Amino acid sequence: MHKRSIFFILQLLVFACSVHAQVKTNMQLFEALVDSSITSMEHDLVYSKSDSVICILPSEVQTLFAYTLAAVKRHTDAHATGKTEPRIIIYTIEDIKIQYPEIGKYSFLGDNFLIRKAVLTGSMYAASKSDSLHHFSFAVTDTIPLSEKENVELQNNKFTTAAMPVEPAFSSLIEPAIGVAAIAITTYLLFTVRRTN
Repeated sequence: MHKRSIFFILQLLVFACSVHAQVKTNMQLFEALVDSSITSMEHDLVYSKSDSVICILPSEVQTLFAYTLAAVKRHTDAHATGKTEPRIIIYTIEDIKIQYPEIGKYSFLGDNFLIRKAVLTGSMYAASKSDSLHHFSFAVTDTIPLSEKENVELQNNKFTTAAMPVEPAFSSLIEPAIGVAAIAITTYLLFTVRRTN
């Protein structure tokens, strides 16, 4: 019986730990957007294993350069047909940013969450006899706990940070007032009811 209860408690702890998934960092969101932008072009472009890849990124995004170059090269190699002449593929990121449009709440007195939006726009150009320029724009929106904001941003990469939105007046002023009023009423009723008995 004792072993069963210990086993049950261990299973419960493992389940509780697995329920709270790790929040993706802003850099991981941008890497996923780069992958999405590259795979969106696979039907429009025909690749060759001998294609050369050039990545043009804004100066503040250079930490993403190695990942972007590897992702484009990996994708061109995976989808190479060998039917085209070697050419230069130019992958350009024109705009990359993170935004926090608003702060929300899970419930009336619950924890705050932050709505997060990652945006990536750019183009992919294949220089050959039949030049083709393909523009892309991708965005992903999700929610993260407000307490995780510092953990998802990389302070040394400014493009992964954004300004905090203003917290709604309801949660910052009225909820504490409701809490204080509830405690005052409970205390008053506790002593009033005791006195009448």
